[in-house]
Amino acid sequence: MDKYLSRGGFIEYRDTSHFASELGECLIRIEENADGIGAMDQAFMLLEEAINAFQYADDSSGDIGSLVEETLATIETVVADAVRLKPGEQQEIFDKLLTKSEHPMFDGWPEFQITLLKVCADVAGSPEQIESFRRKVTSMIDETSTDYYRRYQNEELYRLLFEMIEQNGSGKEAEDFIHDHLQYSSFREQLIRMYLVKKRYKEVIQLASEGEQSDKNLPGLVQKWKRLRYSAYQGLSMNAEQFSLAKELFLDGDFSFYHDLKALSEDPNQLYIQLKQEVQNGTGWKAKGLFKSLIEEENDLVEMLAFVQANPRHIEDYTGKLIGTYQDDIRQIYEEHIMGEAHRASNRKGYQSVCQMIRRYGKLVGKQHAQSIADKLRTNYPRKPAFLDELSKI
Repeated sequence: MDKYLSRGGFIEYRDTSHFASELGECLIRIEENADGIGAMDQAFMLLEEAINAFQYADDSSGDIGSLVEETLATIETVVADAVRLKPGEQQEIFDKLLTKSEHPMFDGWPEFQITLLKVCADVAGSPEQIESFRRKVTSMIDETSTDYYRRYQNEELYRLLFEMIEQNGSGKEAEDFIHDHLQYSSFREQLIRMYLVKKRYKEVIQLASEGEQSDKNLPGLVQKWKRLRYSAYQGLSMNAEQFSLAKELFLDGDFSFYHDLKALSEDPNQLYIQLKQEVQNGTGWKAKGLFKSLIEEENDLVEMLAFVQANPRHIEDYTGKLIGTYQDDIRQIYEEHIMGEAHRASNRKGYQSVCQMIRRYGKLVGKQHAQSIADKLRTNYPRKPAFLDELSKI
């Protein structure tokens, strides 16, 4: 592989793909190796080479990362075939996997180490192997760290332990394990969904509410807990709580809850007016998006016209709906928008974009109106030959 190294001993971006591709060809030979243990050894040599390459190659393209993942997948396949074809080698394979999981090549790459441990978990069969695996994984968990990535790593390791309990322990052991690790979102969610299936809605509300508090600085998770709490309110027919939470979720940007709000409302028309006013007075892209979705859902032509008058760049979104009722207004707004875009255009790509807009305008309001705008632009920009060339194609 020295041929890919620059004078500084580094593989440049332009050569990384070829380097990874050449290494990847080894995977074919590894998969064809009938000797399971031998194939594993070859795969681990390739894995070490690929992971080490992160230190001396520009992997902006992700080719080396893909090679590492493919190599780990090959190890999984080789191991599964070896255990199936030569069960007598199962102990040797398990020991090799557990030992390799401690290799220094994984320093700084815990995600790859955990992937290998998952392969090891699939091989573990005897009580002794299960206990060895449990001790190994437990030793890797660090509950004292406050680092977010470390917390994620801990959660993945706990998932490995949980899956081992699920496969080899009792249902009560598995549920107790979940209860003991509710500080991790995947376990909390798993328990909540388990309770939803069992219609234990009060426990769902409690668990979801606690999740909202513990994860209050993580908006994505908070939204998840709220939606799960909402499902519990539905199950208990708690309409008032359901309506309040649906409105909260709606105002936070999830338009799908508008339909639930209408179904729960005593006066859907008044609800529309109230929500429209709230989002109209809001700020940011969420409020603007909700307002657009609302007026489109209710086909509110008056508000659509007012919206495009205030936001001409959205004229093309609404012309088809408004042209029949507000033809003169729409033609004026559309034309002003095109003229503004033409003023801002400064190269052939920009000119082409303006001309495409004129063509779309012509299809909606008539070709004669499109030609009228094109004529105005020819008059306004006589010294822009590229623009005139594009206009001649309309």
